[in-house]
Amino acid sequence: MHALLTALITFRSALERHPSLASELGQFKQSLLDASDAMAPLKVWQLQSIAFQAAQRVLLAPEADRLKVLQDISQNFPLLAHSLVRTQVKPEFRNEIQKNQREFAMNYGLDPGDCMVIINGLVIDADIADPFMLFDLLQSEGQLMEGLHALGLHGNALNQALKTKIAKSEGDFALDIRDNAVLYVNDLETDPQYRGGNRTSKNYCVPSFLE
Repeated sequence: MHALLTALITFRSALERHPSLASELGQFKQSLLDASDAMAPLKVWQLQSIAFQAAQRVLLAPEADRLKVLQDISQNFPLLAHSLVRTQVKPEFRNEIQKNQREFAMNYGLDPGDCMVIINGLVIDADIADPFMLFDLLQSEGQLMEGLHALGLHGNALNQALKTKIAKSEGDFALDIRDNAVLYVNDLETDPQYRGGNRTSKNYCVPSFLE
C-alpha cells in the first residue's frame, strides 16, 4: 500500500511539472499497474473486442514504430491483454475493419482472422510462397510501375492503372509484355526517331493521322 501511494504521489508530481506529457505519463502509469497483475484471468466479455483493440493500439503508435508494436503484441499477447482491453476503439475504425472483412469475405472467401498475402492485387499462395518467389514478383511489379511512371502516370492515376482488371474471354491468349522475350519493332520509349515526340500518355489516346 505504501509503495502504491508513493507511486501515485510521484506521478502526480510529474504531471504537475510536465502537464504537456499527461497522455504519456498516463499510459506509463497504466502499464505499471497492468504489469502487477498481468496474468490475472479476464472475463469472456472483456475479450470480445480485443482484436479491434490490438489493431487500434498498433495504429496509435508512431508510424515508424508500428511494425515493432505489432511484433510486440503478437509475441507477448498474454502479458499485454490487460492493457489492450482498456484501449478505446474509435467507431470509425471499427466500421472500417468490418467493411474490409465483408469485402474480403465476398471477394476472396476470407473469414475474419484468416491471412492472405496480396501484392498489387495479386493473391499469393502463402503455402507455396518463398522469399525468392516474392523477390522476383516484387522486382517484376517494380518494373511495371517504372514503365507506367515513364508514361506519365503518377500518384492516384498510377494506383488506378495497377488496380485495373482486364477481363479475358475464352479462347484469348495472354502474353506478358514485360517478359524479355518480347521484342518491339517500334519502341516508342527508346527508338531515336521518337525522341522528339511528346512522352505523355494522353497524346497516344487522341485520334490522329500520321503523314
